[in-house]
Amino acid sequence: MQLDLISDAQRPQPVFRTPQELIHVRHSISLVQYKLWLLLIRRYRELYEQTGRPLADGELCYISTATLSERLGYEPKTSELKRDLEQIRIEPLHYNVLEKDGSPAMVGAGFISEWFVSSSRVGVIFPKLIRHSIENLDSYSSIFHIFNWSIFNSYSGKYEALVYKLCKDYVGVQRTPYFTLEQYRDYMGIAPTEYTEFKRLNQWVINGPVKKINESEISDVAVSVNFKTHGRKVLGLSFAVAQKDQLALSIESSGAFSDAQIKISPQLQMEYLRDRTPEAVALSIQRANEYIASKQEEGAAPNIGAIYRRAITDDWGAELQARLEQGEQKTTSVAERKPAAGNGAGKGDRLKSLEEDFLRKKTSDAIKALSLEARVALVHQFAADSDKNSISSFAADKGDFKDSIERANFGAWQRRKLRVTTIDPAEFEAWRQEARR
Repeated sequence: MQLDLISDAQRPQPVFRTPQELIHVRHSISLVQYKLWLLLIRRYRELYEQTGRPLADGELCYISTATLSERLGYEPKTSELKRDLEQIRIEPLHYNVLEKDGSPAMVGAGFISEWFVSSSRVGVIFPKLIRHSIENLDSYSSIFHIFNWSIFNSYSGKYEALVYKLCKDYVGVQRTPYFTLEQYRDYMGIAPTEYTEFKRLNQWVINGPVKKINESEISDVAVSVNFKTHGRKVLGLSFAVAQKDQLALSIESSGAFSDAQIKISPQLQMEYLRDRTPEAVALSIQRANEYIASKQEEGAAPNIGAIYRRAITDDWGAELQARLEQGEQKTTSVAERKPAAGNGAGKGDRLKSLEEDFLRKKTSDAIKALSLEARVALVHQFAADSDKNSISSFAADKGDFKDSIERANFGAWQRRKLRVTTIDPAEFEAWRQEARR
């Protein structure tokens, strides 16, 4: 087996499975606002997988600000979150605009109905149509999109991010649909008064984004544009798409999925293996099988596919690896894994989620507490670890990057480097009580 790994700085992290109809949406919100919304719908999917319970009408879906910081690569200000959430709330949602699943394009009430922001968490109420899409991802008829968050999040410009998302969804057929120029302007959310000259439209919304995607070191697609012309006039366009061979591997020979209890599609296997080594995936599946067995012995019918997704993306195998290295090769007994009497089904999952949020907050606090000298030292270590010039835009006097992509890449590396992994019980309980207020 040949396996060429990309570096930690380039490695995509979370792999999201997102409803098809919520990928092709027409909007005029900013890229930051769109990213925020994608993280919120992903959070609802995570909670739904953990509990199996859908949100009721009017019920808030919460995500911790520490999780947002981790996935965005920077810590958003409370005032910015409030502004962005209000803009998302008032923006009309046009979804399934390319009608790829055969269903007609639709107009919904909005991306979210209400929002809430505190210093530790963000909550939103989703319209019914969005909740329905997220809850039905596991149905046989569901059409979904495999979403590489770290790649998408690396784009700082709205148009290259949207072109990447469009092309990524059509990589299997190697060509996007044909757009007239007006259809393309509409899909990209361009107002009639913007980029009225084709030269500027091409520079900023067509060929410019294509160039940035192709020059990106972490992009997993290569893109070219094909124009339809009449004389010298451009009538429309489509994009040709090819998968970049970032990982040269044979899935069949990796053995990573040999212990899986269900069939995992080759496409999904490839996405998992872009983020983890075959050995890490195999350990995560082994640990997930332990968890599945415990649930089955409790009389539950766990969603195996959802558990595998969470186990692999959250690297459950690291826990098992630690046990093996310490000589604790016995799996944890069912009795030890069961929630305490009276806690109710799903309590263990909720506690685990709270612990993860707490550790993310502790990591964020540790990063905030860094002195300027310590941050500069970390930046130089980041450059050495990534084995390339990753700090060309770093301003040592301010301790920050001018380039947003370099800032995001360093932020992700820094969180991994300074990640807090131990919990002080008293401090954790105090934090839980504060979060409930």
